[in-house]
Amino acid sequence: MSEEQSFAIRVAPVWRPLLLVAGVTRARASATIGGDTLRVRFGFFDRTYPLASVASVGTRKGSLLTGAGIHADLRGGVFVNGDFGEITELTFREEQRAAIPFPVRFRRLGMTLEDAPAFVAAIRARMGVA
Repeated sequence: MSEEQSFAIRVAPVWRPLLLVAGVTRARASATIGGDTLRVRFGFFDRTYPLASVASVGTRKGSLLTGAGIHADLRGGVFVNGDFGEITELTFREEQRAAIPFPVRFRRLGMTLEDAPAFVAAIRARMGVA
């Protein structure tokens, strides 16, 4: 299962001009599973995580607090999303770090993926979970 799978991060048309300031384009808004890593790109946010560090993956309803952009919720979550819709959320086994642009530590990463069910299934398959 070493083939690369790429999933687009959904960006609503209304947010495209605003998110362009953060470098978000169609080419730089994706979550890519390849080998034993997950690479998440959303404008200037470009991080790679070992799949072994993922404890769980699932979806939940979005809200104004998880709104569009690159931001932290100050409760251990970082979001890279382009609308207020459904959030695909990864929970990591260990604390992760990122600069968004200020340094943050987090254990949850939320994204608004265009094909959330396929992404969740692909991550679970790599984790050996049905």
